[in-house]
Amino acid sequence: MRGMSSNRSRRAFTLTEVLVASALTLITCGSVLALITMTADAFGREDRRAPVFRAGVEALEVMTRDLQACRRIYAPDPSALESGFSLDGRYPLVITVAGSTGDPVARGYRLGADGSLERATGEATSLDVEATRWPAESVRRVARGVRSVKIRSLAGPGDRCRLQVDIVAGDGSPLETQVVLPLGAVR
Repeated sequence: MRGMSSNRSRRAFTLTEVLVASALTLITCGSVLALITMTADAFGREDRRAPVFRAGVEALEVMTRDLQACRRIYAPDPSALESGFSLDGRYPLVITVAGSTGDPVARGYRLGADGSLERATGEATSLDVEATRWPAESVRRVARGVRSVKIRSLAGPGDRCRLQVDIVAGDGSPLETQVVLPLGAVR
């Protein structure tokens, strides 16, 4: 008899308490699962955007390197640089740099029809862009997935000229840099 009285004094969980605890456990597990799913989706999105962003950064670096080393810069239509490169097949930006032998080499930049930034290399015989020969084999894709390229001139001290180069990658990521041109590069 004694054992029965001690069992009756001990209480168990009621059905209501068990249901409330189960509901709270389900809500907590659901929240944790939703957080894990959102985090995995975010990582997946960034993994897909990373190559496009890297292409934009590469395009910006190549243009910056060329502009910093340029001897002369020529734009047949300077307003085309500020409004953005068009897809008309022309080269809105032409610069001359020193080639491997020290002779001047012309480099023209344009946007390709497939959304890539292209750079062509030709003989720098004159600053007449139309007269510059751009052999088809000299056209190289600098980067794919470039949505737009804009270049504008910033006032510089003395004879120095600074350019603001803005590139929008295919995913819409804006990239920009300022380049100080060598003395006498702009004519």
